[in-house]
Amino acid sequence: MSEDAIRAQRASELREIHAELQRVGLRSKIAAQSDFGLTPQQIRVVGLLALNGPMRSSDLAVSLGVARATVTGLLDRLEQAGLIARTADPDDGRSRLAEATARGRKALSQLLSTMAPEPDTIVRLLTLEELDCLVTGFKAMLRAISALEAERAAD
Repeated sequence: MSEDAIRAQRASELREIHAELQRVGLRSKIAAQSDFGLTPQQIRVVGLLALNGPMRSSDLAVSLGVARATVTGLLDRLEQAGLIARTADPDDGRSRLAEATARGRKALSQLLSTMAPEPDTIVRLLTLEELDCLVTGFKAMLRAISALEAERAAD
């Protein structure tokens, strides 16, 4: 078999593996969402607030790419659930800031832990040879991605 044919076959295998990993991730995400009763958009809001700290609803709307009225509804539901709190903006008395509560950060942490297993959990199920292959392969992928990014930046 020619080198080009082998590369094409491996590329096809990588696409299949990638698609299966996405399906596994989606199944985990759906299960986690149903366990916590949160929509993907609500998870994003709590995540943005936990990551960025207090935000105005107008800034959240821009970050999420939705209308401000949509954000208001999301914040109302999240506040009722105790996952976020709203306070007066000290810089603008007409505005309010939303921030993730301790309960919201804890729920987000629990949700994320159910969506993606810890690397140590996966590692213990692999042989040393498999681990070596994965590390070598991922390093090669990162080098190739960096090279592509450099090519695009040069154009």
